[in-house]
Amino acid sequence: MKDLVKKTQDVISADSKEFVSALGLHILSGVLGFIASRGAIFGSLMPFGICFVSGCSSVFLPSVAIGCFVGYFIPAATSGGFRYIAALLAIVAIRLLLSGYKKVCENPVFLSAIALLCNGATGIISYSGVPLDALKLAAECLVVFGGTFMVHRAFVSLAQERAGFSLDSLICLLSVATMIIIGIANFTLAGLSLGHIIGVFMILVSARYGGAAASSACGIAVSFAAAATYSFENGFGIYAFAGLAAGFL
Repeated sequence: MKDLVKKTQDVISADSKEFVSALGLHILSGVLGFIASRGAIFGSLMPFGICFVSGCSSVFLPSVAIGCFVGYFIPAATSGGFRYIAALLAIVAIRLLLSGYKKVCENPVFLSAIALLCNGATGIISYSGVPLDALKLAAECLVVFGGTFMVHRAFVSLAQERAGFSLDSLICLLSVATMIIIGIANFTLAGLSLGHIIGVFMILVSARYGGAAASSACGIAVSFAAAATYSFENGFGIYAFAGLAAGFL
């Protein structure tokens, strides 16, 4: 009888730990979705929440969608965020309708294409007729396509590669981290951009554990974040050079 009670307590304890762990992961994914959706490039484009919703695994889709929805809703009145909310809801609906087709729903190219189509459709509806806006929409759609692919690969890598990451997986993870950097680029700490601090830290870590190739990719990704947000001081080309140099040291 004592053994049965002890076994039951062990099972309950294990279930409680799994529940707390799962809850923490869902909260973290929701926070990351919120931060990503607040990231703006080239002034008013906010594509990274769409990338997270379309590229995340099905397990974390509800939490990521809620985080991105809140992130888009807060500035929606002034930044045109309602079109991103419409694209987000369309992507969630499509993924839920096709959830029974595992091979299709877990195909990164299919998810990227869905994200591109939904973002492009809502952008065309709200198109103002200015040629420059058309170019921005085309560039945004390309960012959404590539970003969704990177996010999906990053989620798959985190779920499967327990012993370490391949170079491709590491580059995808660094690209996703860059989306987060863009989301927090406008925050400052002691007069320094928080995005700048995290970007430099990422370059150093990738140089230490990934070598020249990973640090170069990280430097290019951080340079993109700096150029797209206009919020990093001292120019942006230096980050790419720093990543290449750090990888050889």
